[in-house]
Amino acid sequence: MRKFLHVLIGLVLFFLLIAGAAFIFNSAMSPELWHRSIRLVHSYHVYAQGGALAFILLCFLFMITGVPVRKRDEFIAFDNESGSVRVSIKAVRDFVARIADEFAAIVSMEPTIRAAGGQLDVELDVKVKSGTQIPELCKLVQNRVKESIKDNLGLTEIKSVRINVRQIVAQPVDKKVEKPAAQTEWEGTMRT
Repeated sequence: MRKFLHVLIGLVLFFLLIAGAAFIFNSAMSPELWHRSIRLVHSYHVYAQGGALAFILLCFLFMITGVPVRKRDEFIAFDNESGSVRVSIKAVRDFVARIADEFAAIVSMEPTIRAAGGQLDVELDVKVKSGTQIPELCKLVQNRVKESIKDNLGLTEIKSVRINVRQIVAQPVDKKVEKPAAQTEWEGTMRT
């Protein structure tokens, strides 16, 4: 939304600048037109001031909407006997993504981590190789994710681990073609 607003304000400013430049260029063609334009602006000075303020406001809004907003890091906090620990959601996401390397059937895994009410909600978008027993793989991955988060990060409140199989990727066909036995014998006799 912010980017759309920035582009929209930029287009309005662009057209206002073009119209203002055309007005000044047209007025400067002759001294009489120039004086007439000055008198017109002077007679409607309230509108001219309002237009100038609106233009300045649009420029200010254009600058504000163009500044990127830095996202605040989200953390999961828990207490232990030594004090409190805060683990960033990004760190948990990166940690969970590396678990995919433990499973040969997983081509890629994109985790989404949400923390609500002191509990973690883990959602995994995975691509798997064809021929994979998907229900068995999902159960193994869910158990491994829960176990890893609890053992390595100390986070025990895991609400759910949902898996979305987004794609089943065909395995590459082996390019080696074995020669028939008759052809192998014939090549052997030709070399002797």
